[in-house]
Amino acid sequence: MEEKQNCVLSAVLSTSKVPILVLIIHYCHKKIPQSCIPPVLSVLVELIGNGKEKEDFQQKDLVESYFPSLPQILKLLEGRIEEFFRPQKDKTKVKANIAFICRSILKDLWSLKSYDDFFTFLNSSSALLIDPPTELSVYINNFKHNPGYQKPLKGLHSSSFFGNFISILSIGSYTMTFEEGIKVWNGFVDYRQESEQAWSSFRGLDSSLDVSTSQTFQEGILPKCKVVNDFSKTVVYSHFDLSSLFQSQVNVLQKQAVHTPRSVQNVIASLSQSDRSLLPSSYQVEYLNHWKRANYDESFDSLHRYFDYMMSNRRQYFYHYALSALASLHSSFGANKEALRAIDEAILVARENKDLDYLNYLLTWLLNFMISKPKLFVASTDHPSRSETIQFLRMKTKETKNISLQALSFQFEVAAYDMYFAGEVDEAFNLLHSVEESASKDSLIFKRWKLSLYLLEFYRCLNRCNYSKCSIIKDQMNGLFDIIDDQELSNEIIYQNSLYNLKVGNIEEASKKINEQLLIMRDHQTLFNSYWFIRFQVLYCRVFVENTQYPERAISILLNAINLSRKGTRIFNLCECIICLCKLLFQLGTRESLKDVKELLIEFLPKFLEIRQVSIVSEAYYYLARAFFMELQEKTASQPEENEFRRSRILKYLSISIHGYEMMDDYDSLRKCLEFQKQIALVYELEGLEKETASKLDHLNT
Repeated sequence: MEEKQNCVLSAVLSTSKVPILVLIIHYCHKKIPQSCIPPVLSVLVELIGNGKEKEDFQQKDLVESYFPSLPQILKLLEGRIEEFFRPQKDKTKVKANIAFICRSILKDLWSLKSYDDFFTFLNSSSALLIDPPTELSVYINNFKHNPGYQKPLKGLHSSSFFGNFISILSIGSYTMTFEEGIKVWNGFVDYRQESEQAWSSFRGLDSSLDVSTSQTFQEGILPKCKVVNDFSKTVVYSHFDLSSLFQSQVNVLQKQAVHTPRSVQNVIASLSQSDRSLLPSSYQVEYLNHWKRANYDESFDSLHRYFDYMMSNRRQYFYHYALSALASLHSSFGANKEALRAIDEAILVARENKDLDYLNYLLTWLLNFMISKPKLFVASTDHPSRSETIQFLRMKTKETKNISLQALSFQFEVAAYDMYFAGEVDEAFNLLHSVEESASKDSLIFKRWKLSLYLLEFYRCLNRCNYSKCSIIKDQMNGLFDIIDDQELSNEIIYQNSLYNLKVGNIEEASKKINEQLLIMRDHQTLFNSYWFIRFQVLYCRVFVENTQYPERAISILLNAINLSRKGTRIFNLCECIICLCKLLFQLGTRESLKDVKELLIEFLPKFLEIRQVSIVSEAYYYLARAFFMELQEKTASQPEENEFRRSRILKYLSISIHGYEMMDDYDSLRKCLEFQKQIALVYELEGLEKETASKLDHLNT
């Protein structure tokens, strides 16, 4: 049976903040052992920040993160200090320091014998501040004249991390009414009682301490404070932290397929109706929890309660958020007409409030709803068509200046680019042409669309060796680029020009341009782009490998590119580097280099397939076929079946390469593969394959 809880809601003060305050006071008075300061400070930062900086924050118990018990704080301190000193073999001093710190905290907490002691301790903490709040200046001046006052060895500014914590806490306690203070004091007694066993174990170390136990509080002090003891545990939560806790739980529920933990449900259950009116996000937690459990009635009721309180607090601006949540609720339970009515009203309210960002979100929601429920809109004349909605969204991206929404309008460009290099050449151009009409209604989007089309056309003409058309497209792209002025596009256009110069034999011009671009990126940090820097490095290596008699000069540049790719986990760049390295090793022509090529290609083949770049996959299979062919030429197996298997494997790899180059219309690479296939056919006297290959070569050369 769970213990009954009596919840007390304070503005900023919760009982779990008191031991944190004790630790800060000890730090300022230099009572913490010097060697233990780093782990103690890390614990303080985590506790004040509610553990949000930790990577596993969303997996932790949120109630423990925001309102840790005293034993949990002591355990956290112990674990953090032990972890900090783990490399040390002698643990005796470490354990002694842990015991000293924990005992000091408990001593200060259990020394608070009365209501007055407790609030004097809280209010006087502001004496640590160099610039205390004006509300407490008189109190602090009087406090500093007390005989027992000790000046802190470290002072804190109110704007500092610890100073801000103390400033807020001391003002909160100083402005608290007596009735509220009694409840908080009662909650502190219950909170501290959880550490009674730990404190009893430390009391034997100092018999001179005369500190009251929880039994004395219950029997002597609390009745005098006229606090009715109904044998329930009093828990003090701060309004600010509780609101943050519920919002964190909402974020978890929205992102993950989980239910609300029992600890959070217990906190919600302990809140009174008046408390919940101050924390409407508790109803949002309930709404999402019931929604995930497919409980329509309860989720509907919680959602209405949540937004009733929002509206009662004069927050009408958020009404369209309520309607969109209601639409999502109706939609998930199949009430499509109700969902449509809610989203229509949300769109109207968003327009009235001129919330353009959320209006675009609502229209996107409506668009997805149209796509998933097309039958609802077959005979409907009350709603815009799908194409009209898309058109409106594209036009509004420019008005909102929202980068993420603009990215949505350019999705077709990215999709076409990916499709082209995945070998779906015709589909890529069809996709671009399908949006030409809608793109033409906005000048900026149309220019981007035109440039995307030119980029793909340039690659296709370059593969088809149509260099005259490449030159025309180059000029057209340069004219458009001057208007758009995008650094990413600038890099791609320079890269294309360099490829073009290499193809037409302007090796010196290509080398010069590539080298200039590498120097610019290296010398100007704002222009550095690791993706393009690596690509230009690989292209520079290709100049040495394919066009000089000294391919080994490219090794140092290529190794640098490989290291950059690995550090940045850039799989595409790494695959390009490996292919270039295989070319280089083939050029060296040694037996060891041949073995390295084969091992590299076999190891990286899964990565080549993963990136869905047909040209890279085709090149990998081409060099793999060449490596196995040269191996077979050097060492023939004794068994005919083994030789036949090796030949079949070589032809299979070569077939994959040829098919890929055919998809990309890469005539030069295709010619290279067909000539190699013809060589294989001649060596192994494959007459049919020889004729077929010769026919393809004749067709390609005409």
